[in-house]
Amino acid sequence: MLGGFYHNTTARYNGFYYGKLKLNRVKESMTSSLQDDYTKLLPLFTDEEAGSGSKGDLDSVIIKLSVVTQLHPKSKWVDDCYLLIGESYFYKQDYEDALSTFQYIVATFKETGKKKKKSGGKKIKEGDVTIPWLKSGEGFTLQHRPVRNEALLWLLKSYIAMKKYDEAQSIIKVLAADQTFPFDLREEFTLISTQNFLKQDRYADAIVPLKQAIVLTKKKKDKTRYTYILSQLYQLTNNSDKAIESFKKVIAMKPEYNMEFYANINIAKSFSGNGKTSATEVLSLLEKLARDDKYEEFRDQIYYTMAEVYLKENNKPLAIKSLNKSIETSTSNTNQKALSFLKLAELDFADKYYVTAGGYYDSTAVFMTKSFEKYDEVNLKKKILDNLVFQINIVSREDSLQKLASMPEKELNKELDAIIDKFEKQQKLDSLQSNTIVSSDAKKVEDNNDTKNGWYFYNSATKGSGFNDFKKKWGNRVNEDNWRRNNKTSSEENSAIQNSKSDANSPTSNGSKLTRDDLKIGIPFKPEEKKTSDFKIQNALFAIGGIYKEDLKDFDYAIKSYEDLLKRYQQFELEPATFYALYLLYNNKSMAMQSENYKQQVLKNYPNSEFAKLLSNPNYLEEKKAGANQVEAYYQSAYALFQQQKYSDVIVKTKASDSLFTKNPFAAKFDLLESFAIAQIQPVDTFKAALKSIIKKYVVGEEVEKAKQLLGNIDKPKGSEKGDKNVKLPKDSTFQSSASSYSIHKTNAHYFVILFTDDDPAIKGTVDSLQNFITQNYSLNTYKVSTMMLDKKQQMILVKQMKSMDDAMTFYADASSQTFYDEIESTDFYFFVIDDKNFATFFKNKNLTDYMQFFDANYNP
Repeated sequence: MLGGFYHNTTARYNGFYYGKLKLNRVKESMTSSLQDDYTKLLPLFTDEEAGSGSKGDLDSVIIKLSVVTQLHPKSKWVDDCYLLIGESYFYKQDYEDALSTFQYIVATFKETGKKKKKSGGKKIKEGDVTIPWLKSGEGFTLQHRPVRNEALLWLLKSYIAMKKYDEAQSIIKVLAADQTFPFDLREEFTLISTQNFLKQDRYADAIVPLKQAIVLTKKKKDKTRYTYILSQLYQLTNNSDKAIESFKKVIAMKPEYNMEFYANINIAKSFSGNGKTSATEVLSLLEKLARDDKYEEFRDQIYYTMAEVYLKENNKPLAIKSLNKSIETSTSNTNQKALSFLKLAELDFADKYYVTAGGYYDSTAVFMTKSFEKYDEVNLKKKILDNLVFQINIVSREDSLQKLASMPEKELNKELDAIIDKFEKQQKLDSLQSNTIVSSDAKKVEDNNDTKNGWYFYNSATKGSGFNDFKKKWGNRVNEDNWRRNNKTSSEENSAIQNSKSDANSPTSNGSKLTRDDLKIGIPFKPEEKKTSDFKIQNALFAIGGIYKEDLKDFDYAIKSYEDLLKRYQQFELEPATFYALYLLYNNKSMAMQSENYKQQVLKNYPNSEFAKLLSNPNYLEEKKAGANQVEAYYQSAYALFQQQKYSDVIVKTKASDSLFTKNPFAAKFDLLESFAIAQIQPVDTFKAALKSIIKKYVVGEEVEKAKQLLGNIDKPKGSEKGDKNVKLPKDSTFQSSASSYSIHKTNAHYFVILFTDDDPAIKGTVDSLQNFITQNYSLNTYKVSTMMLDKKQQMILVKQMKSMDDAMTFYADASSQTFYDEIESTDFYFFVIDDKNFATFFKNKNLTDYMQFFDANYNP
């Protein structure tokens, strides 16, 4: 009896108590810095959203409690210790071990206490929610309660964390039907049931268990939070009336400041236009919030929400006005500013006002972060529209320059004097301009549309009646009540133009006064200058058509662009490509007459062109591709000979490629491969001559850059000496063998390797730091740190005994973010993961480049 008391007391107060205390501290540290984002669906369990806890502290809990279970196996607190061990694994995000621990508890520790049925019991009903379990439930007469049922709940959490939703749902069904399951655990049970649906984005299914959890929850703070989440679920399931009603309940609960504000805002956001709540009521609420100084920091969000309401009412002018107010009142919330600019961009983009939309996408990109929801989409559209504006500016600029060139001298001088006068006034205005957010952003857009590589007629993207005419032609908005649109001048010549002078030669770069001669530098007075200007216009108009056709999928505007090009110029270099593009566009629109017209233009005027071959032979591209495949296969066979060290055969084969293939897209690669073979068996001078030949023959390209690099690295030995036996092939897929020396072994033992390509005095310090890192974060693993020489110069630090690729890559991800790399003095070191079989191959070949290519391709770090 005394022995049982000793084991129970020691296990409880020496093990379980201190373990729980430490685990609670870890959980507090995990969640202490978390801040709720009320614009997104709030998490039910904040500790799960915080990421993994301190691995060192959690490992300490696991080790100490594991010792307790070994020393006091008969104690009735052993199951509690195992539960804490499982929780520690869970918070480490080691879900496999957590799951195993909870399964062990459920299977091993049965409820052996004598249960005592309580009489009575009733079902709870609150509003439209009925709790299907008796409140009285069943109680234990023992002071200590087994944790098996709690372990079942943690088992559910583990399945959900591992995305094993069906397994979790099976257990949920069993527990839902079990009337003996403790009633005091039902709140947690309903929350976990909700979580299982939320993680699958099954928001409608999550509503019922969450409503049950709200009824069962006693703490006001938790009840308020769950009600807010319920309101969000109504929003996500497009139930406007219930969402508004639920958010009003949240406000009535008097939540903390931020939640109260967002509950009010979300009442407006839930407005659908066809529910019980009117737009007038919602707008009145938002105006009241905007007037309240308490919510001054949120005014940008209030005006943005107003804009959303106006858009639902199809009142675009007031929506735009509200969005501009949102931008004006935004002080520190850059995410909201990005959202407001994005909404303006999307409105203009939908209306095909591409130039102004591009300016708004630019501003969105300035204020958004990488976590911004539409980050990739914004950058893509920004890139497309930046290119469109760039090409439009070229046409506008060259048209303006050509018009100036055609003027009589007296009229030209008058125009240039007007431009100088306007420029000087603009300089004075800029110096006095207030430094407001909106004016600053407006100026950024204007500056982006202009270029600074020389002199120009100012405000190229938005000023000048000539450019406004161009915008009308290409579908860009003018004369709108908006700072991006309200930039007009009366003269076409005030539109942007520039010359090719550098910024250093700009007339304003050194503070000197702008003169007529400065402005005349870029005007195409001579016939050859006019020809060059026309060539720029042709290329820009063709590019504009391509952007509309390929990037924006706006086929009507693409047709306008291409046909405008044909109206302005005849028999120019891009004419056959323009005919063919119009043939495809009209064919896509099922306009047979127009499509056939442009087809015949190609066949009649350019019968030997690639486009004529495409129109005459439907299989032309496939046949061309097959020819290219033959060249590539021939190249791979030459490369295989190189790998077999048959260097003479490589030279013969590469030289033969020119006569075998008249159109050889691999010509530069053949020549570079030949030079590598030469390096192995011929003098260095011959190798150098081959490299110089590549540079002279091809001028630009990846192979040329590689040849230049090699020339710079070659020593200058005597002519009789042979070439560099250790020449490495460039890191390029066309030089890689189709059969790699390495293969994937996911379940093999793996090593983490840091490789130094030269001697580094900091290696020992790095080893010590790495060992400390393992002790703190991987104390339960048997990882061992050692060093090894790869060759006379290259040294490695190895971390061994990782069970699999997954384990190794987890370690790689953790180790990659550590600071002990700062101690390394070498500028040339690498770290990677490798399995035991591949390591043997790597150690034999000692070719780092080959393995790093394999690693990058297959491990995706």
